[in-house]
Amino acid sequence: IAGRFDGPALFLSGALSDYVRPEHRPAIKTLFPAAKFAKIPDAGHWLHADKPREFEGSLSAFLSA
Repeated sequence: IAGRFDGPALFLSGALSDYVRPEHRPAIKTLFPAAKFAKIPDAGHWLHADKPREFEGSLSAFLSA
């Protein structure tokens, strides 16, 4: 598939955001087969601003894996 990325990818979203919906997951997995999904509780669209420590922790854990 053109544009497919087989490496690790993290789709990190805020639990209060609807940007990454469950119905999007099949399309995401087609383009990013190794995609991981995570949500940060009580965060909206700007999860890095709403929950900076949780954002940093999630990103750090993903990059360290």
